[in-house]
Amino acid sequence: MASLLVRLGGTSPIVDAYEDFQNYSIFPWMNTSKKSFGLGQRGVINQTPERFSIPKYEFAVGTAVRNVVQDLMTPEDASRMAQALYDAADPVCR
Repeated sequence: MASLLVRLGGTSPIVDAYEDFQNYSIFPWMNTSKKSFGLGQRGVINQTPERFSIPKYEFAVGTAVRNVVQDLMTPEDASRMAQALYDAADPVCR
């Protein structure tokens, strides 16, 4: 499943998915992608604004993108909905 997920444009914590021959032949940049895993940072405490919630943001943006991709909303409506979702989410969510 991890290999298929990578082929569909997702990411996987399973390193073997990046070494799969089919994935590598379709996406020759996979090797570089695998090498850069150590560089990624998420939610760096000293650099994330105190009142900003990454999980709330990811949920709001992900929901908006899904609605646009599925032709349920225009990008403009989806961006307004994403902002409303972020604003309405539980403030404790960090």
